[in-house]
Amino acid sequence: MSNPKPKRFFYHYNKPASHAQGRNVITIHWEGKCHLVNKIKTIGLDVESHNQKHQPRCIMRGFANKVEFRMFKAGDDELTGIIS
Repeated sequence: MSNPKPKRFFYHYNKPASHAQGRNVITIHWEGKCHLVNKIKTIGLDVESHNQKHQPRCIMRGFANKVEFRMFKAGDDELTGIIS
C-alpha cells in the first residue's frame, strides 16, 4: 500500500477567539475546515511562514499526512492539534 499524498495545512493565531476565551487560540486549516486549538505539536514536518495580502497576514504552512486533536490530561480543557 502506498503512502497517501501529503496535503497542505496552515495555522495562525486567532485574536478574536483568544480574547473571547481569555487564552491563546490557534486556528488549524486542514481539508477545507477550520479547527480551533490551544496548542500545536508538529511531528517531523517542515513548516514555513507565508505572508498574505489579506487577513491573517502571516500564516505558518506545510504539508502533512494527518492532523489529530487531543486533550492530554484528564480534566484538561486545552485542546492540542497534532500535525504529522
